[in-house]
Amino acid sequence: MSAPAAQSERIALGALAALIVFGLLFGLYGRLAFGPYRARDYAPAWTSAQWIVPAEVGANGYYRKTLFLSAYPRKAFVQLSAPDKFELYVNGTSVASETYVSVRQAKRFDISPYLGVGRNAIAVAVTGKTTPAMPALRAEIVIVQADGPTTRLGTDASWRAAPRRHLRPGSTLVWNTAQYDDTQWPPARPSTAPGVIARPLSVPPELYELLPAGRWIWDADRAARSTTLCRTFALNDAALEHAWLGIATDASYIVTVNGLPLGAAPPTAQFMDAYGIARFLHRGGNSVCVDALSAVPGGRLNASLVVRSGDVVIDLSSDTRWRAARGAESLAASDLGALQAVPLAAQLDSPSAGQRGYPALRVADIPPTLALVLHEIALTVPWIAAALAYALLQAGLFAGLSASWTATPAARWFELHCQPFTAASLALGLLLFLPYDVRIDQASVSGVAGVIAVLLLVAGAGAWLLAEIRLKRALLASHG
Repeated sequence: MSAPAAQSERIALGALAALIVFGLLFGLYGRLAFGPYRARDYAPAWTSAQWIVPAEVGANGYYRKTLFLSAYPRKAFVQLSAPDKFELYVNGTSVASETYVSVRQAKRFDISPYLGVGRNAIAVAVTGKTTPAMPALRAEIVIVQADGPTTRLGTDASWRAAPRRHLRPGSTLVWNTAQYDDTQWPPARPSTAPGVIARPLSVPPELYELLPAGRWIWDADRAARSTTLCRTFALNDAALEHAWLGIATDASYIVTVNGLPLGAAPPTAQFMDAYGIARFLHRGGNSVCVDALSAVPGGRLNASLVVRSGDVVIDLSSDTRWRAARGAESLAASDLGALQAVPLAAQLDSPSAGQRGYPALRVADIPPTLALVLHEIALTVPWIAAALAYALLQAGLFAGLSASWTATPAARWFELHCQPFTAASLALGLLLFLPYDVRIDQASVSGVAGVIAVLLLVAGAGAWLLAEIRLKRALLASHG
């Protein structure tokens, strides 16, 4: 092969590699931006909570709020935001601990299993990890009673705050328990928001209001030890905002969405594990099935299935519209009754929440499996193919037009026009990696505007190059 031919081949291969990289990145980005579901974050909403700090500011902050309950609540959750590191306690039990240095994080937690009848204490320890440390806290407790009323308790001067755990000499009680006397703790002091970047919620706030829902159900044969309970439904062309499936059952189970198994889980009668299933749904017909296996004859299952499509929330939670599959036969599920609290007399006899009657919500992760990975690949390949075809077509047209106007080989023009694709690939790579920074809202970078911007970048650069070639073709031809 002659030197000019070898050089031309190297140019063509390098340009083709640039186009392939662009096609891969742009196809993935287009899938995220235009797919039926796009992962997003949510700005936390506050009703009355304000930022507070201890009157004596130090590197750490310890906060307490005491409340009294006459009965177990139907739901109870807390939303809080704090910089660096925090740990949440309810009646001395550690509920959650999160650490993000230099980031003001926002989280929601279901605390209903940890509350009891009578005196309760909500405590938060905030640890400063950066300099200067500002262990501020913003929190809102939401209590939904079984008979309907909702109480919201936001951080304000009624909270107690201190820079150290113990302020009572000789006290043997732990600072985060309900029995601890915090009367010597000074009231918290209102403060402005700390100067750090906020991290939004990764779970829709309304999830804690929507779940749990539905009724307890089981197989048509109530004495059966195993059953497969399914619900079919259709989605229209509206954008799919989110979809969640909460499972509470005294049986081991496997969730399957549109034929994709999402993994096995042990019995969770007192808790409801919530799975984000939006990315497994599609326009048209969908099915959600739960294969349950009880250790004893008979069982019960609650499946809280809610889908937000556009501005509409669709409640598909467990009821007699769920079907029990028996091979080719499908029977209506047995209705075992509504979710309800245990009698008040039983609550008063129990020193702790125990069996409240309502399962507590907790967000569950879906472990990656080969089937799920292949599912994601199958959804992305058409976007990659379309992006690659677009890049090759535009680059080929550019090279053909440019070579016909000058004496320069088409391979050189092909390489020249691939420079905008290389720049666009760098921009796409940056946009794709930005969501992995906990301070960035994924919805703000994986959007339609980003796709249009990349298209304009490539098309604009190509048009500019073509115009320059057309205007200066005589000069370019004279220099070979």
